[in-house]
Amino acid sequence: MTDRALQPTIATQLTAHILNHHPRPLSESELNTAFSSPAISADLSEALKELVDNGTLIKKTLQFGPDNELTLFRYNEKRPTIIDDTPPSQPTQEGPDPELTLLRDQVETLRAEQTQLLSTFDSDFDVDTYVDAHIKRLHHYNEIKDVGQMIIGKCAEQEGTTTREMYTTFGLEEDD
Repeated sequence: MTDRALQPTIATQLTAHILNHHPRPLSESELNTAFSSPAISADLSEALKELVDNGTLIKKTLQFGPDNELTLFRYNEKRPTIIDDTPPSQPTQEGPDPELTLLRDQVETLRAEQTQLLSTFDSDFDVDTYVDAHIKRLHHYNEIKDVGQMIIGKCAEQEGTTTREMYTTFGLEEDD
């Protein structure tokens, strides 16, 4: 009988791999989308819990009012990679599989790119602080946009016309 701790599930391996190689925190719904197999996505919550418990992932829940929250997961860079995603070499009589060689080259290129991108960040760069600040800016933007919508609505009401016509009057697109 194999010990489950020594044999991570496919969902655990895939979740760790995606978050280890993704440049920003991901929500559970984004991870569900990444797993097209129902068998894997069914184990996703358990896999996320396991990876948070063992320190591989960092979980952060953001509150947007009393009933709205968003849970993000990111790879813990301070913990060494637990999943070796390099396939074991299997010598064949014909030589290495060209597709496998191409994939290994792509992995090597992506790792070099990741290292180069990570080196552009300051060592004290904090993703959580950046995400929190970005969310605050989005809230501020939405508040300003809501005020603008109310003003355009009041102008339309005073002019006895529609909001759509006011957009045209002010030279705005409908998706502004």
